Amino acid sequence: MLLNPRRLALLLLPLALAVRTKAPIFAADDVIAESAIEFEHEVEDQEEVVEKFKDFLDNVSPEDFAGGSGPTG
Repeated sequence: MLLNPRRLALLLLPLALAVRTKAPIFAADDVIAESAIEFEHEVEDQEEVVEKFKDFLDNVSPEDFAGGSGPTG
């Protein structure tokens, strides 16, 4: 399922807010299992990857997803 960039930004805002405020994020086990991404190799420095993702969430805004050049944007 492809989401247009504006819808994706709206869906990510609660997650970004939770990460910024260090709020716990809860999800049902079946949601986690269905959404999990399996990697073929182990991530070398997980803490660095997490920090980069937190930086991304701290700086992302809905405007970053506006006017995409994809098939739905």
